[in-house]
Amino acid sequence: MAKVKSLLQITGSLDDLTFYTLNGQAVVRRKGGGFTSKGVKKGANYVRTRENASEFGHCSAFSKQLRVAVQPLLGPKAFDSMHQHLVKVLFAIKNLDTISARGKRHVGQGIQHPEAASLLHGFSFNPHCALDHVLKAPYSLTDSVFNISQFTPVEAFHFPKGATAVGLEFGACVFDFLKGEGRLGALSTAVLDQDGSEQDLELPATVPAGTGTLLYVLKIAFYQQAGGERYLFKNKEYGTVALLIA
Repeated sequence: MAKVKSLLQITGSLDDLTFYTLNGQAVVRRKGGGFTSKGVKKGANYVRTRENASEFGHCSAFSKQLRVAVQPLLGPKAFDSMHQHLVKVLFAIKNLDTISARGKRHVGQGIQHPEAASLLHGFSFNPHCALDHVLKAPYSLTDSVFNISQFTPVEAFHFPKGATAVGLEFGACVFDFLKGEGRLGALSTAVLDQDGSEQDLELPATVPAGTGTLLYVLKIAFYQQAGGERYLFKNKEYGTVALLIA
C-alpha cells in the first residue's frame, strides 16, 4: 500500500491500480496484493503502474483546469463525482495520443484525433443527468448560435414534477489542451415558462480570443414559482452543464 502525494484525487480502479481514501489520506493499492512505495517508484515490475499513475495525474490536473474555465456555469456547488466523471473522459482522449510514449501520453495530443470530438460532444458535468434526459427537442449549433426552432417548452424539455420554468445559459470556451488553460466568453441567457407558447430560441455565444479548442457550453436548470419568486429546483437528476462541439 502506498500513500499518494500528487494531484491524484480519484477513487476506483484503473488497470492494475485501486485508488481510495483511508483515514483522510489518498491511497493506491495494486489489485491482488499490496506493494511498497519504494517498489512502485523503482521496481521493474511496476513500470506499467508508474506509467498509469503519471498519466492519471495529468488527466486529473486537466480536469481541474477545465472546470475552472467554465466555473461561472458550474456555480459554487459542484455536482458530486464530477471530477471523476470528467477524468474518465479525459483519460479516454489521452489514449488517442499515438505519438507519445506510454506514461507521457497527453490530452493535448489526443484532442487532435478525429474521435476526440465525439467523446466531448454532449458530455455532462453532472454524472446524474445526461443532456438528452432534459432536452428533448432537436437543436442546431451554427455560427456560434444555439438554436431550437418551433417548439413549446413543455414538449422541448423534460420538466421535473413541480418545476414551472426552465433556464438556459450558453457560452463559448476556448481551451488550450496543451497548456491546460482556457477562458469563457460572455453568456447568453433565457428563461422559459413551462406553459409558454410555440416559439423559436436563439442563444448567441461570444467566442473569446485565444488559441485552443473551441468548446460550447450549455447549462439547463429548472425553477419553481412560489410567492412571486423563482427558486432553483434542486434535484441532481434534473439539470446539466454540457459541452457541445460544432
